[in-house]
Amino acid sequence: MLIIFNPAKKSLKFDISTVLVCQLLFLGYGVWSLYTVRPVYIAFVEKQFYLVKANEVEDKDLEKAQLAEFKSLPQFGPMFVGTQLPESKEKQEEIMFAKLGGMGIQNLPQFYVPVKDIQNQIRTASASISGLSIDQESKAPLELIAQASEAKGQKVLFAPLLTKTKQLFVIVDAKTGAPIQTN
Repeated sequence: MLIIFNPAKKSLKFDISTVLVCQLLFLGYGVWSLYTVRPVYIAFVEKQFYLVKANEVEDKDLEKAQLAEFKSLPQFGPMFVGTQLPESKEKQEEIMFAKLGGMGIQNLPQFYVPVKDIQNQIRTASASISGLSIDQESKAPLELIAQASEAKGQKVLFAPLLTKTKQLFVIVDAKTGAPIQTN
């Protein structure tokens, strides 16, 4: 803006409005790009959680979802969900082929179930800090969380959360197996 600004220029209004329109378009593209890669689900599969982004779920798979709550992507923050393998052989093969393409059952909303339905599985797959095989530097923040929870009279476990870049953990109530929402 400072480069093109010259009060004596006859086309100053046009130049400034052109730069302003370009900046707004770039801002819109940036916001849209971030929106398409937002985390939408934290899906529990077998023994761990997976972080699922909006661009990893196909619209055709959303339409196949049996429960209304999984027919559209969450807009504000990820939702905890469970997954359940289908009994039919063809559906299991569909999941296997999806896995070969880089997408697993965690990316297929038609196999989602409410997280409350699989809390026993989550509790079984979770471990206390002593049961985690991670380095001491990674354990330190988890120990602080466990100590703070115990001070409140709540025992917690930790379930692995796989992302493409990091190993994280979901805090789980040791009694119920429910993921604990933290702020």
